[in-house]
Amino acid sequence: MLWHIGNTTVRTPYRLRQALIALQGTSLNGNLHGKEKENAFASLLHESEVVDVQRLEADPDSDVSDLGRKWRSALSQLGFITYNVPGELLTQASAGIPELSGRSFEITPNGYRLIRSEPITAQQECFLRSLLAYRIPSPIESRYDCSPFNPLKFVIDAMFELQALGSESSLSFAEFALFIQTTTPTDGVRAIAEQIIQFRQRKGNWTGNLRNFFRQEYRETVLKIHPEVPEEKIDTKAQTLDDYADLSFRYLKATGLFRSKGDGIALNSAKIEEANKIHEREETQYDDAAYLCNLWTGAQLPTDDEATAAQVVESLSRQIAAKGEAVEPVKPGQDISIKLFVLEERLLHLEEMEYYKNQAQQSEEISAWMKAFLEGSAKLPNGSTIRIPKGEAPAYLEWIIWRSFLAINSLQNAPWEARRFQVDQDFLPISTAPGGG
Repeated sequence: MLWHIGNTTVRTPYRLRQALIALQGTSLNGNLHGKEKENAFASLLHESEVVDVQRLEADPDSDVSDLGRKWRSALSQLGFITYNVPGELLTQASAGIPELSGRSFEITPNGYRLIRSEPITAQQECFLRSLLAYRIPSPIESRYDCSPFNPLKFVIDAMFELQALGSESSLSFAEFALFIQTTTPTDGVRAIAEQIIQFRQRKGNWTGNLRNFFRQEYRETVLKIHPEVPEEKIDTKAQTLDDYADLSFRYLKATGLFRSKGDGIALNSAKIEEANKIHEREETQYDDAAYLCNLWTGAQLPTDDEATAAQVVESLSRQIAAKGEAVEPVKPGQDISIKLFVLEERLLHLEEMEYYKNQAQQSEEISAWMKAFLEGSAKLPNGSTIRIPKGEAPAYLEWIIWRSFLAINSLQNAPWEARRFQVDQDFLPISTAPGGG
């Protein structure tokens, strides 16, 4: 089995918010059935500059309904719009949600929450609510042949299990591709963690070119999940493993729970308390109607509980204090959720200041990113290859220029005031700066 999170057409999760903003207030909201509406949706996304549809540039009358369907699917998979499930199930799932009329493909409460979320931390909360509710298989994604599970919790559980076994709790790109997305919790989280540790040992003992090591590991995994695949198709199937891992990494990071570590991911230290609470939760099984209702409204977060929110505030306070800044304790009667958001932003700003001060030593890396922008790919000083993500060249150009100014190292204002585009927890660009500023 091979699973992934998200939709291969929409590789940048944050663009889903832009699509929802374009969709709201139009006659297509809750009215996306049929080829004509699918074409209209794709045209709307093009006109709203959510996606650049080259076919429409060449011929305004082009059939782009396939693109409309793919974006509709991406929004419905994560519960930001309702899905075209059978009528009775749609009625049951919508019954307890006053904001819904019972139509297919209308924006859900969690979709509207994402529309209203301007700060990146607020957007990440929406994705976290979505991915905490998300299960595969489901009434929306029925192609998987396994017991329903929550991919987000599965990844977190695997990281905690690695830690419990005395190994590094992060997951490299290859480890995720080979051992996480090819298994489910029914395979046993401990057994999967042990396989990853054995993989690390094999890699450490390998004396030849590591490229040959990875090629061998990928071939063995492909043949394990596709024993019937002919020799000439193995490399293509191996590339699919990487494509799906890249996609899942993007959606997992959009929750804010993870940060980049090398070519992989690790738990975000600022969110470690939340991750631990998710790890401790029992997996909840839903009937179809309850699942859809939970997906469309967004799952309850650990921090919705005041006691847990207080623990997270304490954790953030310790991290801020470790960076040399004092934090006032929560005052009696103070809204703990507001305090939490304030501290999250403060910690991000402190980390961005550290990032800014480090840019003067990153001129070679910045030059490599500029070369990647101009030529499609480049090598970083550490030897790893970088590429500008498809469709994100304008955002990365602004980001490279911003980093160049940071490297000059004489800002008179804060680094977050020296950009108008948003960055994620790894200080990578999410979108371009808004026009007209």
